[in-house]
Amino acid sequence: MKKTSIYGAGYMGMKVLKALSENGVKVNFFIDQFTNEKFILGIPVYRLTEISDPQNTILYLSIHEGLYNYPDVVSGIINSGFDIVNLHDIARTYKSIIPSVVNDEILYLRKDKSKMIDALKTREVLDLISSPQSKKNYENLLNFRADPRPATYPAPTEDNQYLTNQVDIYDRCDFTYIDCGAYTGDTIKKALDYTGKRLKTVFAFEPDLSNFSALVNECRSPELENTAIHLYPCGVWNHTGVVNFSNDGTSSSKISLDKGNCTVPVVALDDVIINKKVDLIKMDLEGAELMAIEGCKNIIRSQSPSLAISIYHKPEDLWEIPLYINSLNPGYNMYVETYGFMGFETVLFCSKN
Repeated sequence: MKKTSIYGAGYMGMKVLKALSENGVKVNFFIDQFTNEKFILGIPVYRLTEISDPQNTILYLSIHEGLYNYPDVVSGIINSGFDIVNLHDIARTYKSIIPSVVNDEILYLRKDKSKMIDALKTREVLDLISSPQSKKNYENLLNFRADPRPATYPAPTEDNQYLTNQVDIYDRCDFTYIDCGAYTGDTIKKALDYTGKRLKTVFAFEPDLSNFSALVNECRSPELENTAIHLYPCGVWNHTGVVNFSNDGTSSSKISLDKGNCTVPVVALDDVIINKKVDLIKMDLEGAELMAIEGCKNIIRSQSPSLAISIYHKPEDLWEIPLYINSLNPGYNMYVETYGFMGFETVLFCSKN
């Protein structure tokens, strides 16, 4: 008989454990690459390399695509020989997972479902969306927000994040890329691949100094030796100044106006990117995207760069961000893709190609 384990002993790991236990599934151990705990709730915790018989183990993944190295992690697990159940299938199978996460109001999720939908404004956005596939993706997100349960679960695309088969936003020559929320440089490497090594110039912004240090190291890679890279240890906002910041050394570090454990400098892109052609602006700013777009409205109006903007951190991001972009520069072709768990990692692509 195969053993049962959970990969990841954090927030979602506890949700998966509870769901499995409620359904009579005994968890034999956790696998976690970061915690120093040897037992959690009486259950042993191991590193991946400590498992001697992965072929005899059913492994429930409690991690999702928001983890910056998710593809590498999953690839390593698959190559090890585990029998894997991914988080999407867990959410569809065990009915307590979705309402439990909604109840915690993670990211855009709210217990009051009316706060996750604006019927009038979302209809306006649907009129702006350019492809039937994206319209369907957007409608699926709305249906899930209205009635979050396994039957309405919005299936994520199988494309790599910031890549969509609906439009090629990387087709311009001598490519200049603005990365807002650059984290440790993972999306810069993706842009290098997506452009077919035509990545000429990068401007990258990351205010978390721990992440920034990793970003610097990543950008020293020989793969990027032909790319001019400009790194800024600051946030992106609607003006240039200083704001409160919650700094935790992860991809969730963010600007927090009403709280935070430090302050960081921020810039408006219009104050930094001057007399420079811009091909693509990517933003994943943990809820600061709309303010950052306000800070580059002149670039958007004058240059019509392609955009890849996260629209899942706040409920209103799903409609306020596309409507604001359209008010700045009408006529963008807009596309929507979801890459993550429960509508997380949803990206708005805008292109005038």
